[in-house]
Amino acid sequence: MSRAAESRPGRPPLAALVFAGPGRRAGAGVLRNLSFAGPVMECPALPPAAWPCLPLPEEASGSSAGSWILCLDGEERVSLELRDEMLLAIAAAGPEVEAFSIPVTRYFYGQYLRHGGWRRREARLFKAGLTAPPRRVVELKKVLVHLGERRLEDTLRRFSRQDAVLGLGIRMRQATGWRLFCEPLWTFFRIYFGRQGWRDGMPGLLAAAMAAMERGVALVRAWERDRQETSG
Repeated sequence: MSRAAESRPGRPPLAALVFAGPGRRAGAGVLRNLSFAGPVMECPALPPAAWPCLPLPEEASGSSAGSWILCLDGEERVSLELRDEMLLAIAAAGPEVEAFSIPVTRYFYGQYLRHGGWRRREARLFKAGLTAPPRRVVELKKVLVHLGERRLEDTLRRFSRQDAVLGLGIRMRQATGWRLFCEPLWTFFRIYFGRQGWRDGMPGLLAAAMAAMERGVALVRAWERDRQETSG
C-alpha cells in the first residue's frame, strides 16, 4: 500500500483508500477529486468484505480515535454534494456509528443508469480500526458516481486488462462450453429484462451487452488458464 497524497493541517479526520487494481496507479483526476480528504492512499483491488478492516497508516489516524476511511474504486468520483454530506455526517456521528452507506450509480455513455441493477447502496465510509464488519451503518443520500465507458475503445481496453476479468471467481475447469454459451445470454437477459435495463434506452442496452461480453471474456480467460495448466 502506498501513500498518494500527504495529509495537510486543518483537514478533516478522513482518509481515502483507492483500489486502482494490480499494477495500476490512481490517476490525477482521482487525486483532484479527493483533495478534500487527508492522505489519499492506493492499493491493489481487494474484495469489498475486507474494506472496513483495512488498517490506516499512522499518519492517517494520528492520535484521533474518530478517524474515518473512504473506500473507492479508481473509476469512482465524489460529487460536491456527497463531499459536504459526508463531512457533516462525520462531524455529527455518535460513537455507536461505525459506517455510512452511499448510493452508487454508473455514468455510462453520457447517461446515469437508473435501472438494470447498476444503482446500488454500499457501505463505503468506515470508522478506522474496525476488525469486523460494521454493526451500526447510517445511510447517506447523495450519490457516488462510477464513470463508465464513453467509447467502444474504452470498453475493449478494459477487456484487454487481465485484472478486469480474472477476479470474477471462475475456478479452473469450470469454464465449460455450456457455461460459455449460457452465462453471457443469462447475464444480458437478467440485466436488460429482469432488472429493466431497457428503461435506460440505448445506454441501458449497451451496458447489458457489454456485461454479457465481459462474462464471456472471463470464461474464455479461465478456459485458457485451464488449458495452459493441463498442457504444462
